Amino acid sequence: MLTPSFELRQNNDFLILTIKAPYVKANEVEIYIDEYDFKFYVKPYFLRLTFPCKVVENGKENASYDIHKGVFTINIPKLQSGEFFPNLEMLTLLLANKKKQTNKPLVEVLADENSNNNQNGEVNDNDVDDPDDEFTWEIEQTLNSESASDKCFQYKYGFGNKYYGLFSSFKGEMSEVIDLDSPDETTPSDRQRLRKLADAEKFDKDHYIADFLDEELMKPLLEFCPSWLNYKENHSHHEETSPNLCQPDGLIKKSSKLLHADNSCKFEFTEDEKYQLMQLAQNDHILSKEDETMCFLSLVDILLSYCYDIRTTEAEHTTCSAWTISKLSSTLSWLEVHKSLKDVLVSFASRCLCYPLYRNWDLFVKVIDDAKNLFLHGKSHILRCLLDIKRIFQKDENRYLLNELYINDYCVWIQRQSNVKITSLATNIQNTKICKDDVPFNLREIEKEALRDYVEYESPLNSSIDEDSSANNSSLSEIDSDDTESEDDNNADISFNLTEKLFSKVSVNKNVQLDVVNADGCFDESKKDLENCENQLNAANNDLQCISTGLKNL
Repeated sequence: MLTPSFELRQNNDFLILTIKAPYVKANEVEIYIDEYDFKFYVKPYFLRLTFPCKVVENGKENASYDIHKGVFTINIPKLQSGEFFPNLEMLTLLLANKKKQTNKPLVEVLADENSNNNQNGEVNDNDVDDPDDEFTWEIEQTLNSESASDKCFQYKYGFGNKYYGLFSSFKGEMSEVIDLDSPDETTPSDRQRLRKLADAEKFDKDHYIADFLDEELMKPLLEFCPSWLNYKENHSHHEETSPNLCQPDGLIKKSSKLLHADNSCKFEFTEDEKYQLMQLAQNDHILSKEDETMCFLSLVDILLSYCYDIRTTEAEHTTCSAWTISKLSSTLSWLEVHKSLKDVLVSFASRCLCYPLYRNWDLFVKVIDDAKNLFLHGKSHILRCLLDIKRIFQKDENRYLLNELYINDYCVWIQRQSNVKITSLATNIQNTKICKDDVPFNLREIEKEALRDYVEYESPLNSSIDEDSSANNSSLSEIDSDDTESEDDNNADISFNLTEKLFSKVSVNKNVQLDVVNADGCFDESKKDLENCENQLNAANNDLQCISTGLKNL
């Protein structure tokens, strides 16, 4: 059976399901509606959806078929008119099988003297863990243990630390995908230690100074606006703010407001994105609280590197985008496990200043703000970014392995996450402060030294040019106008002397050029120093033309 492409909308009374099924016999369609379930069958297509709220077959349901477009439009009545159905854009969730209910609890709680349970086995509401409770964005730190079970856990990697031994089958491709030499034999603490050593060795002081001083180069990158900032509000937040439908007075008014807000957002996945969502494996990720926190922190790290690529390419991905995203993320390049948001931001800052073409602190701060806003806009926008990363890696010769390790699982997992947690994470990103002293490169001293050298170089150059101008003016006033041939000779001598002096200043400027290093073989050598020299030469030519014009007038 084939799963047809489809999309889902809603109004106050109906779910509006559009199914593309060309070249079928419309009179053979079978439709099944029951509470949370919907089934559609017409040879050779079969579609089964599980809705987050109840629907009903009450005689108001209807369907039509456009034979020219091959599209079915089915109106499915809601059980409660005006109820808002969240997450209808999360196609993978809609396609997931309905969870089976078990008659017996998997875990039986035995009563004791200190238990809050009553004699009938009931549990107080306060004892139940609410998934939307305040989430802690740090993993509890414990001393390293040398037990065999701990070692087995430490050597795992990937989403939720559930993979191991993957790179033993791809040893040839491993060096092209990650920076870690022996991932199956390296503990998480060693991964972090080795990553820090590699970053310290890679940091280039001259490259950082060049980007620090070149304000014109950074200006367009800092002014760029990512696409998700065009969305004023995220309709996925209505999952938590939908009205209490047991209050008749507020039912229609509040629900209509929510639906209107949903339409104003105008967020919709593209056809390619919908196809990718339908191809994802429908896995249930059962994670401990610690693993869930780790997954959120790694997600921040991955999306930070994506935001960097979006900003520096102005949303026009290049052939180096796969390299940039994987290289700047310590999760993807070193399989690093983060313990806190501060760790994530510090490691990302370190890699931003060591590897890419543009290595600038203000640019790093802008990327942090981009990621914060991305999380504030909710999981629909996050899912779109993850699908984009998946597409980029899939086209790469070797980095498609990162989809298997992380991205595919994240695309499914994020659809099930509460926007309360996602918004909480955005708030924590904003509240987590990081300064230049947190990065082990002594940035403040480097910047002070660069500014001091820049001022010392500019001051004598400007004063020397002023002296040349005054000397040339005095020379012009001493020219004898009686003898024309003598005047021409003097003009030639003055022009030659001035040219020689000006070009000597340019040669001095060349001796203090800043050397900008290549970005790890992915970019051509920077020509900023040559452009500076050309600007000096152009200025010299302009001065010569002015002097030549003055001589002719004499």
